[in-house]
Amino acid sequence: MLRKLATVGALAAAMTLVLTSCSGALSPEDAGQRYLSAVCPANTALDSISPALDGDDLDAVHQSASAYGEAARSAAKLLTDSSTKWPDEVDPEDLEAVADSYLADLAVINEYTAAQSVEEARSVF
Repeated sequence: MLRKLATVGALAAAMTLVLTSCSGALSPEDAGQRYLSAVCPANTALDSISPALDGDDLDAVHQSASAYGEAARSAAKLLTDSSTKWPDEVDPEDLEAVADSYLADLAVINEYTAAQSVEEARSVF
């Protein structure tokens, strides 16, 4: 019985993929939602770094920088996922530019996470 359910589940997942790929490009509304689902978590995580630097808690600095690093990587991946069919109005170079800016931030984020003191972290940027 479990094997049959697993087979049905796999078939349903495969059908979802087929139907999604047959539908063509995202609608402008869906594209907007996809974009926001990529950038909003990264932007929210980025906003947590400054308050952490204002405090005296090195763990908070490390945690906020690490969270932003993960969110930035995820955003870059979502924005440049080749399986996503963006509407014609969306310029792939714009998506690449946003993704590249997130990836460029990772060098600074690595310095924050490697800092041995809050003062050292504050001197990074």
